[in-house]
Amino acid sequence: KDQQRKVLNQIVKKDVMQAEESFRAVFNRNYNIMSVMSDARLPIPSALVKNLENVINTDLRHVFENGNVYTARLDQLAQDAQKWNVKLDKTTIGFAASQKLHLMIHLLQLNESDIKLLDTMIRIFEVMKKLDIDMNLVEFQNAYFSMGISLLRNEQVLFCKQQLQKLDWIQKFTSIGYFSQVKLPRNLEELLFFEVKTVHKKSVPKIRDALKSSANYLFNN
Repeated sequence: KDQQRKVLNQIVKKDVMQAEESFRAVFNRNYNIMSVMSDARLPIPSALVKNLENVINTDLRHVFENGNVYTARLDQLAQDAQKWNVKLDKTTIGFAASQKLHLMIHLLQLNESDIKLLDTMIRIFEVMKKLDIDMNLVEFQNAYFSMGISLLRNEQVLFCKQQLQKLDWIQKFTSIGYFSQVKLPRNLEELLFFEVKTVHKKSVPKIRDALKSSANYLFNN
């Protein structure tokens, strides 16, 4: 039975992929026409609208399921979803995004090479908020909190070649705490300001303002 189920799943998966490719081909062929019709306030055939919704929902899910997250693609899909007022499958997309974030926080390294990964996580949170998609972040929150505590216990575990990169890493990490609603001890703010002072005193107001605007939730609650 297990072998039979495996074969059937492979057949179904292949057919689903072919169907998705067909939907996407129709979407690409008619995108400009639909845009003109929308601008002219002409009714768009319901079949094309339904096809558009299928493609955007599928592609949003694939952004999180297929390897690296390309934020430019994510932004474009979010823009299309809002432009066409797409009825999103928020449960499925939210689950895929949650799983991806959980994987990313475990892959996160305490060095400057993963600043881009922090940027990607922040962008995912921003887009999900923009699309009003809820995520189940319990596992992510636990992993994030554990990493934050490790950082506070031994600040030396965060290794960056340049101090400004270290500041950038800490600031973005605390911003993720804001988005995921995880409150870290106030010590992290103190660590940030201490690092700033060791680099350049003139940087303090700039970094403080950036931190408060992006992660105010962390330190005032």
